[in-house]
Amino acid sequence: MIGISAHSSVSAAGFNKAEIINAYFCQSDSFIKSNHFIPSEYCAGINKTGDLALKAFLKKHPKYQKLDKSVQFAILCADKLNEKIDLNKKTGVNIGSSRGTTQSLENAYDSFIKDGKAPFLTSPLTTMGNIATNVARHLQINGPAFSHSITCSTAMQSLLNAYYWIKAGDISSFIVGGTEAPLTKFTISQMKALGIYKSEINDKYPSNPLSLNNCHNNMILGEGAACFLVEHKKPAQKNEFCAILDGMGFSMENAPSMTGITKEGIALSKSMNMAISKSATKEPIDLIILHAPGTKNGETSEINAIKNVFADHIPALYSNKWLIGHTLGASGALSLDLAIHCLNENRTPQLPYPNISPKPNGPVKKILINTIGFGGNAVSAIISHPSLFN
Repeated sequence: MIGISAHSSVSAAGFNKAEIINAYFCQSDSFIKSNHFIPSEYCAGINKTGDLALKAFLKKHPKYQKLDKSVQFAILCADKLNEKIDLNKKTGVNIGSSRGTTQSLENAYDSFIKDGKAPFLTSPLTTMGNIATNVARHLQINGPAFSHSITCSTAMQSLLNAYYWIKAGDISSFIVGGTEAPLTKFTISQMKALGIYKSEINDKYPSNPLSLNNCHNNMILGEGAACFLVEHKKPAQKNEFCAILDGMGFSMENAPSMTGITKEGIALSKSMNMAISKSATKEPIDLIILHAPGTKNGETSEINAIKNVFADHIPALYSNKWLIGHTLGASGALSLDLAIHCLNENRTPQLPYPNISPKPNGPVKKILINTIGFGGNAVSAIISHPSLFN
């Protein structure tokens, strides 16, 4: 069987396990009105603990100080998996990002416009592949290392890659995940140009996915990363997993625009049905962690897809973007990280405002996670508690 042996994340929800659990299950609000990045705009930066941990890590490893923040996030999270990695096994690395090395690229371009010259290390520091290769070098891993970008499905595509690489027998373990550091004036301006960014700045919950009265776009950008050690183990070793990959699904749809998805959520319907059909356990799904990015049309499409798949048996619904913002290519990884905490805590996190979730808090043994990105690329994953496997 294939499962997740270790996981780590950094976001507005926190960096260590205790504070992440407290943030989600005690409904802590980590959103900030950031005057550091963009005055009078909401965004969700990593919390104070994560920021201090990153600074301490960079002080210990000064050679990483020149790297983009997205790469630093990935190395910071992957480092926490180090003690679980068997260096005698061939282990791969697949960590992606939607926007890539955003801050490094923008800073280098600003320098070029000013001086007419690109800084010395601009090329290697802004190449997508340096995310995975720097993680692999830090962990001294000898397997394949690659990064990719497939918009907001990026992190879940890395999980999909690992699942099929391991299933094919070519490799026994993979470090996978997603990372994003998009909190720049230019990136937020792009979201505002599309008309999807939160405009008012006086709400208690700036982004409120799945709200009962969600009639406006209220997407807020966040930053963060999450990494996972995905491995193959024998059934007798199932309790060494914190979660087992119970089913994976994927699909593309003929999207109506460069940024839109179909009203019916066709790709999500197909990816969810595929994941469910491949599930090794027959128990019903207890919780769906939606992509729900904070866009009215995107959320409506995903809800329509869920209704199509589950009919009158819709599980509890949740989105973590009210707390950590939309972290783009890292969003699926941070949803997966939350899902593992839900399995280990055996409970469902609650949204702090009236919402459309049809079920109250209850036991959680089986969770479905959705992601979909620009262009209609969807991935769905089901993870289950080891106790469901005989």
